[in-house]
Amino acid sequence: MTDTEVLAAPAAIARWAQAWLDPGVTAVREASSSHASSQVWELTMSDGLQVEVKVVETLGLFTQEILAYSRAVPAPRRQEPRLLAYTPSRNAFVTNALPGTGASALSNAFTRPYEESAVRQHAARLLGELHKGPVPTSEAEARAAAEKRLLDLLTTTDRHLEDLRDVLSDQQLALAMGRRARLLRVKTFLPVGFVHGSFRETNWVWGREAGMGLTGFEDAGYGYLVGDFARLAMGAWTLNPSLRELSLDAYGRPLTAEEDVALTAFTGLEAVAEIASAYSSSDTHDSRAAALQILDRQTGAGLW
Repeated sequence: MTDTEVLAAPAAIARWAQAWLDPGVTAVREASSSHASSQVWELTMSDGLQVEVKVVETLGLFTQEILAYSRAVPAPRRQEPRLLAYTPSRNAFVTNALPGTGASALSNAFTRPYEESAVRQHAARLLGELHKGPVPTSEAEARAAAEKRLLDLLTTTDRHLEDLRDVLSDQQLALAMGRRARLLRVKTFLPVGFVHGSFRETNWVWGREAGMGLTGFEDAGYGYLVGDFARLAMGAWTLNPSLRELSLDAYGRPLTAEEDVALTAFTGLEAVAEIASAYSSSDTHDSRAAALQILDRQTGAGLW
């Protein structure tokens, strides 16, 4: 049994956290996301403080997220979790829990029509700030990391497409390969920088008093900046195209022509990953149908 497996029990999580934090633990709640491979627990301390303990799968992912919290996250006017403690031997770390409501529940959290738009603007503005730092040692270093990130994505996509040959039509498979090729053609012209890596509503936290915060930095690192918009382009922007302009205005700049091409490709690859996830798990027929509808929406909106 590995150290990570030992931490899977709430009691073990509480004991480990108490070794790092002064107050005692009064409650432990499992809070992992279905979109991430990591395990997350929310702890309530005896003084009322809420913290999160996160255990990631590999030392590489652990190092990546610690870098994000120590170098990229701290910034004025931004609210993100603060790193409180960590241990590489367990691939685990502790952050404070952000106050507010998960923005994936936007429809339940807001009472006024304009509030969701305001939250999306705040999130895009925070992403723009994140993309400005940390500054890489060299442009070549950032581009090499972005290239590796892209090649890993394409390798995963190829595996998904092979597994989905009996699910997707010949036309859909051909279009996916076309988007893959188009992304390789324009990658040299894409701006690179520090990316969140999983910029989606499930990683936004909103509170009327606390403001907007970002979480879920386990995929953060250097990459092609436009890739961070793929989840929005696959979902909210397809359902409501006006949100694209609203978000990019808050982000601080329009996309370049090459980024527009790349975003279409990234969006298609995200759709393939979503479908593959639905078909490789115990998801119900309804959730599989919903994943395929993502592809249908993109086709209708000209995104596929």
